[in-house]
Formats: sequence, C-alpha cells, structure tokens
Amino acid sequence: MQEENLDKSLEIANLIQQNFTKKLHRVDRKVKQDNFQVLRETIMPSVLIELGFLTYKPEGAYLNSINGQVQMGKAIADAIKDYVDHLRLNTVKEEKFNKVNTVINNNTVINNNEVEFKIQIASGKNKIETKPYNFKGLKNIEIKEVEGFFKYYYGVTTNYNEAVESLKTAKSAGYDSAFLVAFKNNEKISITESMKMQ
Repeated sequence: MQEENLDKSLEIANLIQQNFTKKLHRVDRKVKQDNFQVLRETIMPSVLIELGFLTYKPEGAYLNSINGQVQMGKAIADAIKDYVDHLRLNTVKEEKFNKVNTVINNNTVINNNEVEFKIQIASGKNKIETKPYNFKGLKNIEIKEVEGFFKYYYGVTTNYNEAVESLKTAKSAGYDSAFLVAFKNNEKISITESMKMQ
C-alpha cells in the first residue's frame, strides 16, 4: 500500500513546493523522501511539510504573522485542490463504460481513418519523459499539453477494437483510471460522437 501511494505523495509534495517557491517566492527546500513513521504508517497519500524555521528571524516573523499563515495555508490548500482536479481528469465515468460495453455487445467494428482512438493513462502539471520505465513498461506513449496539463496517451489507433484491447493492457499494467478517448482532425470528440461517424 505504501508503494502504491508513494507516487501520489510525491506528486502532492511537488505541487505544494511549487506553490511555495513560485507563488510565494519562499526558499526551495526541495521534496525529499524519508522513512518517518507518520508517513510510513498511513494508508493514503501523505506529506510532511516544513514551512520554515521560527528561530530564523525573517522566517519566524513571516510564519508568526497572520498574512504569512494565510498565504502558506492557501498555498497548501491550492496544491491539494490541483491534485484533486488532476484525479478528476483521470477518473473514469461509469457511463462511458456502459456505452463501450453496448458497442462491444453489438459486435460493432470501427475502422475509420478519420477517427483516432487513444487511451488516456495519466495527466499532470509536470512533463514526464515518455520512456517505458516512466509508464510501467508501456511503450509508444504520446504526450499532449492541454490548458497547462500534460496528458499522456497510450495505444493510438484508428481501430476501435484495438483501442479496447489497449485499454485492457493499460489497466492490467496498473492504470486503473485509464479511459478511452477519440479524436478527429486532432480535436477531441466524444466516443458517442465517434460512433455516429461510422
């Protein structure tokens, strides 16, 4: 469980640290990993935040001020909100799967060169090199920047059935929240809309 939450904990910690350094221009103390019991014994993503040193007068004055406390608290809250928003982007809606299952049950085969299917496996504010070791062994990862987020796609194909198989592969690799997306002329369209084009 700890291993499963490590990446998530590091992601939250990085978002918090970015807010401290970029928004508040605080000292960059970097994100570090350690084996503290308060982190080790948790069953969810967790971070231990060092805001500064009260004994260092400039930092102490800032951290003891109402303004400093509000700013630091807001930076932490904003980072957590960004993380939750990122999770929502990666959450699979049950409705989408119901539609996909309907298509499979009807044995509909889609092979239209105008529609391209991809499996979105991740999304985040940090750009990650698209090497297999960064994506649980999955190869040929495609990256696309959308409104400040980097979205990562696997299994790009014009064949719907191949896309469904790629979705299964991504899920078996550990991307439980992976989902199918469709594009036409590089513009994202709904799966339902892609079906109507057949």
